[in-house]
Amino acid sequence: MEALRRFLALLQNELIKTSKRKIIIIMSILLAVTILLTGWLAKLAQSDSGYYWYLTEEDIEQRINNAKSNCEHMEKQLKEEAKQKQDSIEPSEKHKGDDTQKEVLKTIAAPVSKMPAEDSADKVMPDMEKSTFNVLMEWQYNLNELYMYQTMKEKGLLSMEGYLYEAINQQAYLQSIKTVAKSEYVLEEYTQYCEYELKNAEQELTLLDTAVQSEKYADYVAWKIFDVKTMAGISEEDIKRGVEELELRLKIDPEGNYYRDYSLTEMLNTITTKKNALEEGVVKDSASIRYGQKLTKGEREKLSNEIAVLNHAIENGTFDPTIGEIASDFMMSLGCMLIALTVIILASSSVSQEMATGSIKSLIIAPCKRWKIFIAKLSSLVMLGLGGIVIVWLSALLGRLIFFGLSDAVPYVYAVSGKAHTIPYVLYTLFYLLVEYVTIMGYVVFAFMLSTVTRSTAVSTGISIGVYGGGRLVTAIMNNMVKWEMLKFIPFNHLNLSDKLFSYRNLILTNNDMNILNMVFNNGPVTGTLFSVLYLATLLFTMGWIAFDSFTRRDI
Repeated sequence: MEALRRFLALLQNELIKTSKRKIIIIMSILLAVTILLTGWLAKLAQSDSGYYWYLTEEDIEQRINNAKSNCEHMEKQLKEEAKQKQDSIEPSEKHKGDDTQKEVLKTIAAPVSKMPAEDSADKVMPDMEKSTFNVLMEWQYNLNELYMYQTMKEKGLLSMEGYLYEAINQQAYLQSIKTVAKSEYVLEEYTQYCEYELKNAEQELTLLDTAVQSEKYADYVAWKIFDVKTMAGISEEDIKRGVEELELRLKIDPEGNYYRDYSLTEMLNTITTKKNALEEGVVKDSASIRYGQKLTKGEREKLSNEIAVLNHAIENGTFDPTIGEIASDFMMSLGCMLIALTVIILASSSVSQEMATGSIKSLIIAPCKRWKIFIAKLSSLVMLGLGGIVIVWLSALLGRLIFFGLSDAVPYVYAVSGKAHTIPYVLYTLFYLLVEYVTIMGYVVFAFMLSTVTRSTAVSTGISIGVYGGGRLVTAIMNNMVKWEMLKFIPFNHLNLSDKLFSYRNLILTNNDMNILNMVFNNGPVTGTLFSVLYLATLLFTMGWIAFDSFTRRDI
């Protein structure tokens, strides 16, 4: 009991000495302020985000009038060109009677190559044909605008976003092409140019008319499915994949609330790719060095679990990370960085500074063994860092609660044997930060070892912060440049324990820039979680033993 009492007294002494240092006070204030400020800035960004293009009724009326005026001008110009072309035909070649006008128009519409070589207009026709074609295209564009805004006015639609707007736009586009194609001024070149659109125009317009009139997302998807099935130049497999994606999108979003949502689209594509990989039994991930090779049992299980997690996210509407989720993740990352820097600086000077000032001799003279002093110092650093992690956790939760609320906080989703399970958000963030702290401890023990061995605060601090700031960057560059087997023994490739233990979190951050950066930094050799844990445990023990041996054996 007496030995324990003395050790606890040593530990209390170390905690008091460390906590009185100015850096602790400065970093504690900076930590809380920075995390809350990050949340506030994220809230401002959320308020300013979400751009939607809305029109007023006056805007629509004005655009209708402009389109009408332009269409009238185009028709007038086409009539003038027809008259000009008619006048250029020799009187002997003109037909008389009631069919005169029709024959003239046929001549106008005929391609230049089919005109008689001896025709006196043969030198002028190419430019006239080109001019007529351009006018026809401009006329069709203005007809498109006219039909679209007239339908928007009729439906009372002011937003130029959403599936209904796309249906109206495509409907107006096909109607304008049909109008020009059936007009008396049409050229064969124009009909050939719009051959693809005209081929299925009747069926497509029927589906579009239904979608526009009903305003139902299901009718819109029916048109999209028809569009995919009639698309030229794609394989049967791509058609099947596209139809399945549209049907799944309709199933999970029957009202069309997530129309053209990028995250949902990416997630659906990911699920389709993973399902195809399971069905075909080969690796489909183009970024993998095993691309095209046969799936192993472990890879099959991993794919099944990932599909289960993605399906859970889709079914519960959590496929798109909210600004609150991204802000919370950033707040925790920033907090961990500040904690790491603080504890590294404390560890770098824990022994060397006391040796430089001679204050450590008072502990040696006292009836305390060196190993107890060593353990007390290291324990105080661990406890201070752990306290800092708790502050980060509470500050991040407080920032989330104040600025975004916890009602929409998404739990962590993982899967076992193809079945999804969840961990509540509050517990997940605590576990995540505790795992991150293991990574931080790797740098702390390294700094403590340098402080003990070199007995120089400047050297240990400079090297430790340099390794913390640049170590992973240098390793990431090496990992992305070469694929050596020996890279798996570099310590920095095992300091991503949180990404190994909570690997499914990155599935939800598919379109997030932070996740792309994370993929770059974690593009190292593939190692198991158990291997990384054992490697880090061995590394920590080795560095701790070197520091312990130096502290207990060397003269002070």
